[in-house]
Order: sequence, then C-alpha cells, then structure tokens
Amino acid sequence: MKAMVMYKSKYGAARRYAQMLAAELGCAAQAVDAHAELAGDCDCAVFVGGVYAGGVAGLKAFSRVCRGRSGVRQAVLCVGASPYDEAQLEQLSARVRRAGLTGAAVFYARGAWDESSMTLRDRALCGLLRRAVAKRTGEGCEPWMRALLDSAGQRCDWVDPRYISPLLGFLRG
Repeated sequence: MKAMVMYKSKYGAARRYAQMLAAELGCAAQAVDAHAELAGDCDCAVFVGGVYAGGVAGLKAFSRVCRGRSGVRQAVLCVGASPYDEAQLEQLSARVRRAGLTGAAVFYARGAWDESSMTLRDRALCGLLRRAVAKRTGEGCEPWMRALLDSAGQRCDWVDPRYISPLLGFLRG
C-alpha cells in the first residue's frame, strides 16, 4: 500500500495524529494547502483535520486534492476536544460527504484543549459558548457540553495512539 497523509491543524493535535499515522504507514505527513497534490502512485489518501465549530478544518482543500482520483481509497480522521459521540460522528460524516468525499471512511480522535494557546477570537467564542451551555443542565446536556464545562481553564491532552487503530485497521483490511 502506498499511502499519503495530509493534515490541517490549528493547535497541533491533528498534526500529531497525522505524524503517528505517517509513521505507521511508512510515509510523510504533509500539511494540506492550495498547492498540495497526491503522489501519482498513491493508492490510499488519509486526511486528519481539527474540528472547529462543527466543521473540519482543511476538508475542502483535501477534497480538491482527491478530485478525479477515483481509484484512491480515502479516510478522514476528525480530531476534536469533545469525547467520542456517535451523533457527532454522523454530523461530521455528513460534512465529509458534502465536501465531495462520498466514498471516504470517517473516524474520530480526541485531541487537546489549551485556552492559553488559543487566539483571542477562539477564546472569546469558547467563553460565549461556555456561558450558554452552563445554563443547560441534566439530560439536556450533550457529551461535548459537559466536556466544555469540565475543561474550562485547564490544559488537557487526550491525544492517544489507540484512537488511530480503527483507521489503520480499515486501511490494512
């Protein structure tokens, strides 16, 4: 298998997962951008992108890279601060399909959270969201809401190689 791993990472967790995958697959991890392209002999393309506000960073650029390459097996690893949630994975899968990656397998890995490294804009948005979520309690609270409230003001790193095992199984299967 000749694999290629691309990523888009704002705060580093997606890059770390991309590097783990690349090491396992015997290739290099490269940042996806407007000039990225798949190697001609590549038969497997993996994209790792951070989840921000429900979207996957870099997904459109990766879709452009894969356009016209029907024989290439595709996988997308979405990296977010929230714990795994089936409903969220379904929403992310729908976004992947809308981006044009209809045949891509979609996976999720938990990343990291560090407000001190966030941009002022991202910190402000998280603060607004946290205040809105704090008003909801009990059964109305989804897993990501609890995680947001629990991680306030903390530095959390959930990056774990175990999260890439299902993706590697898919690629090697």
